[in-house]
Amino acid sequence: MNRKITILGNSAAGAAAAAVLSKHNTVTVTMDPADCADAEYVLVAYKTKFSKLKKNYDTAAIEKALPEVRKAAPTAYIAIQSAVPLGFTYNMGVHLLCDCIFVCPALVRPSFEMQDMENPSRIVVGASKYKPELVAAATQFAQLLAEGAENDPPILCMGDTEAEASALFADTFRALKAGFFNELDTYAETKGLHSEDIIRAVTLDPEIGQSLSIPNFGVIAASANQLETSYDDVPQRGAAPQHLISAAAKTGRTRRAYVVDRILFKAGYYESDFAGCCKCAGEVVFVGIHDPAAIARTPGCTPAIMRQVIDKLLASGPDTTVYIYDPRGEGAAMGLTDGCKVIEDAAFFRKNSDVILAPAAAREELAEVAGKVYCREIEL
Repeated sequence: MNRKITILGNSAAGAAAAAVLSKHNTVTVTMDPADCADAEYVLVAYKTKFSKLKKNYDTAAIEKALPEVRKAAPTAYIAIQSAVPLGFTYNMGVHLLCDCIFVCPALVRPSFEMQDMENPSRIVVGASKYKPELVAAATQFAQLLAEGAENDPPILCMGDTEAEASALFADTFRALKAGFFNELDTYAETKGLHSEDIIRAVTLDPEIGQSLSIPNFGVIAASANQLETSYDDVPQRGAAPQHLISAAAKTGRTRRAYVVDRILFKAGYYESDFAGCCKCAGEVVFVGIHDPAAIARTPGCTPAIMRQVIDKLLASGPDTTVYIYDPRGEGAAMGLTDGCKVIEDAAFFRKNSDVILAPAAAREELAEVAGKVYCREIEL
């Protein structure tokens, strides 16, 4: 079946959905709600970030766009793919007095959007069970996604808030599992143990598995932050008890702070091997980052996470200089060189960096300065 579908927004998941849907449908991608006039379906795929101030996802762009989409395409069904707070889809339907909005969460991993959209483990849509026409439209949209997939994924249709919750809890579990192995790696490093041996032995347990077990710089758990807010605000019931959700929200920040301290110690910034101890008086250190774009593509890392690590290094003080060796210019394109000194001479970079943060793939290239290299990436 060929349907007219408009992707509204600029998220990576939206771009991946456009590629999948365009195999059998007429698809346009835009940032302007007025371009949705001919659409039968509009997939809202704006990037949304968690606002620490509001303790919620910032959905202002979506809230502004939905009335404009309704005006431009009054008969179109609207699927919300963006990350949103629990109850957002239902509330927008009530606010706009319409029965045309359902949720189709992007169940994809950061940096693997295209792969996960083409080979989804499942397709989830959510619509009020009291609106049978909307449920039918949501199910049909899920089928359109399935037609463009390379596998045969199960389709799950449920309530809109349940669908929102399924995405948030899935992301939070991933953050918890990644955080567990990061903390295992932190323990092993501080005790002088071989992290790789421990992780391999643990992950061969079939109930644990190797997914998300490679140590990284700590995930950004926006979904966990959103769930933490939701647990604290249960209408008529007060706060719902929980511990793990809060842990998932904090573990990434803890890991990044630890990694930055270890990098600075290896560079000679601290007097002894103890995170947060006294800085060496008058010591100027040069932290090298070898191919930041490659590091950002390693398992569990993203450009946003890499940027946070760089910002923490830069914030350590005026006595810290960050060198970037960016051989293909990809780091600059990702915004990973801002505030740093870009070094084009590889020999100068290796000689003058006190420590070099690098991906595992660069170990052979950096063999002559192996003692300077800091990398927690392992192979299982």
